Amino acid sequence: MAYQVTLIRDIYATVIHAEGAPQDPRASARVVFVCGSLMDPDMAAHVVGRRLALAPALAVGFSRGYADVGGKQMHFMRRDPGAVLPGMALLGLTDEELAKLEKFEQCPAVRQRTDLELRIGDAVIRAHTYLQKE
Repeated sequence: MAYQVTLIRDIYATVIHAEGAPQDPRASARVVFVCGSLMDPDMAAHVVGRRLALAPALAVGFSRGYADVGGKQMHFMRRDPGAVLPGMALLGLTDEELAKLEKFEQCPAVRQRTDLELRIGDAVIRAHTYLQKE
């Protein structure tokens, strides 16, 4: 099954989705912002077990940083006033898929879940993401 791209004209947002399964980010019950390997639709599908809808998104007030965790270099989102971090919004996750995603993100051992607002096209959407555990 191939991916399709749909433009949601009233907010000028593009959504990448499985054929015939477009999703409006404003109607998505669960939105998770990612800025690393999960930006790849196939990688996200591998982690959660199905093809998700994704939309390009901006996290205002965040940047990408790196830290050593147990001898391994990892990237993390960090709060950074004035910064803008591009990434993808994963849309329409179920509880089971969210649990798989949190396991992949090593939450709560390495990362912690936090809420944020994203810019997806012209819309501001409530979402959550994973920051380095404090």
